[in-house]
Parts: sequence; structure tokens; C-alpha cells
Amino acid sequence: MRAATLRLVRRGVALGLGTALALGPGPARADGTADEADLHFRMGSNDFRRGDFEGALAHFLLSNRLVPNRNVVFNVATAYERLGRPADAHRYYVEALTGEADPRAVEAVRTALGRLAPSVALLDVTTDPPGAPLYVDRRDLGSHGRSPRPLALAAGRYRILAELEGYEPESSEIVEATLGSAHRVSLTLRRVVGTVHVTVEGARAATVRVGDEEAPPACVAPCPSRRGRTRSTSPPPATTPSRAP
Repeated sequence: MRAATLRLVRRGVALGLGTALALGPGPARADGTADEADLHFRMGSNDFRRGDFEGALAHFLLSNRLVPNRNVVFNVATAYERLGRPADAHRYYVEALTGEADPRAVEAVRTALGRLAPSVALLDVTTDPPGAPLYVDRRDLGSHGRSPRPLALAAGRYRILAELEGYEPESSEIVEATLGSAHRVSLTLRRVVGTVHVTVEGARAATVRVGDEEAPPACVAPCPSRRGRTRSTSPPPATTPSRAP
């Protein structure tokens, strides 16, 4: 049964949009979640064949939420495309491409992205460091994925927000996005630091390094207040760091 399913998956990808429904959900799980995911996948497939693309989309989204799978993400993108929502379709095609190693699947997704390119405005977003969740205009509208990634949007004016644990939030200037064009947005996140006052007990002095034990000495404690993360290396029991009020 598993071999037959895999052949259907590969065949569906190779043939493209018309046979996207051959792409089924992922491997089974003992808790029965995969059974529910498979049910919603089949219900979505039936709705899609009847031309009820909104119903198909709802089932495909739920199937993927229960058991995440790139094949079902491809079907989500296909349903969005049939509904005339190119920006949403582009976003899910990009998701389907992430981590994909099958050359035929990659070709199918890239073909779909090329088909949608004239109908979307692309913001090619990178952050330093990478991996920051990205938001468009407002954080409460939910993340659009992690950087680096292209964001497909309708034509308009947008501000891109990026947040990453341990770094201060950053936002872009307003970007004018136009259909059929790509605009680069680069954001540099600044690490969150605090002020630390280092004192010494049980010894006359101790070497203080910032961030890493192999870092150059920052000072010899007792030190004045400094910004950053401090670590004492000599002598071991000698320092009592305390955060300044």
C-alpha cells in the first residue's frame, strides 16, 4: 500500500496541476491523527473534482494542520490558485518547495511560481541573522514565515516586521510593491543586551570576558558597568555578577 501511495505522489507531481490531487498526506501515526488527516484529504479531493475549490481548500488546510506534509501544501496552493488568490497560492507553493529534493516536484512547483509571477508583487526579505519570523504591517495578523523568503503580496504599500528571540524587533521603511516586480528588503537585527556590574568576593581580582570563555578579556573585576553578557574566568569562585538597577 505504501509503495502504491508513493507512486501516486510522484506521478501526481510529475504531471503537475491537473493531477495535484494524487498527492496524499504523510505517514500514519498511532494516535489516529493520520486517519483524520486522510479523511480530510479525500473530502478535499472530492470537493476539488466537483469544482468546489473553497471547500477543498478548507479540507486540505485541516489535513495539513493535522499531519504536515509538502504534498498537501502543494494542493493548498493549487486550490488558492483556482480561487484566483495568487498571493496566497504563491506563498504555499514556496512552502511546498522548502526542503523538497525530488527533481520532478521541484520542477512542478517552480513552474507554478513562474505562472503566478506576473500576478503578484514580490518582496525578497532577508534578515541578519536569518531565521526571523516575518510579519506584514502588523504582528497580530500572523507570521508569513521565516527569513530568508520571498513574500508574495497584492500591489500596495507595506512595512515588513521581523522578530527573533534575543534580538530587538526591526521594521523596514514603507515599500511600494508593484505587480510582476521583485523588491529586496534587508533587515539587521540588534542583539538585546543589558547592563551588568561585576564585583569580586574572596579574591582581589578576576578576569571578565564577554559572551564566550575564549573571548578577549573585557576587564579585570571589579569592573564598571558594561553592556553585554559577562563571564568570569579567573579565579573560578571569585565573582558575583549582579544586574544594575
